[in-house]
Amino acid sequence: MELYSRRIHALQKKIRDLCDAFLITDRINIFYLTGSDFENAWILLLKNKKNGYLFTDKRFITESKKQRLLKSFFCNISGRYDKINTLLKSTKKAKLGFENTIQFNVFYELQASLKKTVSLIKCNQLIENQRTVKDDYEISQIKKAIKIALKTHLYAKKKVKEIVSAGLKITEKQFASLLSAFMLQEGADEIAFKPIVASGERSMDPHAVPGDTIIHKGKILLIDIGASVNGYKSDLTRTYFVGRINPLYNMRHLLIKSALNLALKKIKVGIPIYLVDQEVRKFLAKHGYEKYFLHSAGHGVGLEVHEKPTLTSKNSDILCENMILAIEPGIYINGWGGIRLEEMVIVKKERAILLSN
Repeated sequence: MELYSRRIHALQKKIRDLCDAFLITDRINIFYLTGSDFENAWILLLKNKKNGYLFTDKRFITESKKQRLLKSFFCNISGRYDKINTLLKSTKKAKLGFENTIQFNVFYELQASLKKTVSLIKCNQLIENQRTVKDDYEISQIKKAIKIALKTHLYAKKKVKEIVSAGLKITEKQFASLLSAFMLQEGADEIAFKPIVASGERSMDPHAVPGDTIIHKGKILLIDIGASVNGYKSDLTRTYFVGRINPLYNMRHLLIKSALNLALKKIKVGIPIYLVDQEVRKFLAKHGYEKYFLHSAGHGVGLEVHEKPTLTSKNSDILCENMILAIEPGIYINGWGGIRLEEMVIVKKERAILLSN
């Protein structure tokens, strides 16, 4: 419970200069603040009170008792608006902050239900920004999720070799199902996302959906997988060549590996994020491949597979200690295929430490 108390108190400090109260409706953000996966719940935090308020329904009575800092109200949606008005009654010209992810119908009804003395203030990504820097518990869970993904990639490599060597046939879709089952067997609570398994020319699609294409010898095989442990995700991509590696594939694979290593060397506390993406693009441009790089150099990973920060060439935010990132340079060439290599790292003062070793 101390973990979640720290997170709530850190958030309350941030809202003091912005608003008198902050309404949280995003399910993942509520999980971050409570450790419980409440369905259709809200949290209201007041800047001048140590505790807050949890709005939920009676299905979650047992779970709500775990929330020492949050007083629970079990009521329907209309009842929640009445409670918010009551809680803000003593504050003159109260400012109520809300998340930018709030559902339109909730915002519309909230606006219509509040007293005229209450004004709504949009608070962009307060919790999402807080989530970018991981605490010790989060780091431990992400490491577990990475370990499962690494084991699954080793299993994938071995399994493909067995199937192809035996002259058997398996589709991308069937192979993706095998990988999902293996991750659950290895201890994942669930898969972080549907695996990407793309064979041959289909690997040129960065987010290819596994289909009925047979995995053949003499073809590229791109596999992108992730596990989820206690809500925390991993995201790792490997690209293989099934059978004897041809020189062109080998050259391009080494190129992407070099781009990845350059990005990893660039990462440390205090640098602007855009420098990482620029490093990859500059290197690929030098070798004539920048136009085949179709996405950013990477992204944050935590309670979501893709979360802040996004490693684009326009992001001037600064890298902070204990951010966890997925670095994923890749090229996607029409009529040939694609190669992507994705590793996960934690940002430290002088360098990035590779977690997916």
